[in-house]
Amino acid sequence: MPASNQAAVGAAVFSLLNTRERNSENASCWQLLQLADSAFPSGGFAHSSGLEAACQLGEVHGSDGLAAYIADSLDQCGHAALPFFSATHAAPTRFAEWDRWYDATLPNHVANRASRALGQGMLTTSVKAFGNDTLHALKATVRRDYLPGHLP
Repeated sequence: MPASNQAAVGAAVFSLLNTRERNSENASCWQLLQLADSAFPSGGFAHSSGLEAACQLGEVHGSDGLAAYIADSLDQCGHAALPFFSATHAAPTRFAEWDRWYDATLPNHVANRASRALGQGMLTTSVKAFGNDTLHALKATVRRDYLPGHLP
């Protein structure tokens, strides 16, 4: 990267990180970047949706096979998880109902357990990282009502 581009990128990152210049747009962007970071301690790094097993079984060959596997995984996500995510976003007060419905769509005990662990890990870490009252209430509801707490 040319030095002039490095300086521009550095200035943009500094502006984003500088607490004196944080506005609601920068703060939201910063939080989104934190949640999407592979280093965010939610346990997501430990779950690959079965990619390792597919490789070991010879189902994924080379970069084309990996691209196909990722495309199939995204397609599955769009058909299985996204409707629940969208429904919960549209009606957050119905979280418990949608979480239980999502639980019913994961009969595979390994996938179900992984989704619960990832969801609860993300929720716990988000509560600690952001201290938001809504997140605290959601975590309390998941515990009190013995909800699965999936990460769709």
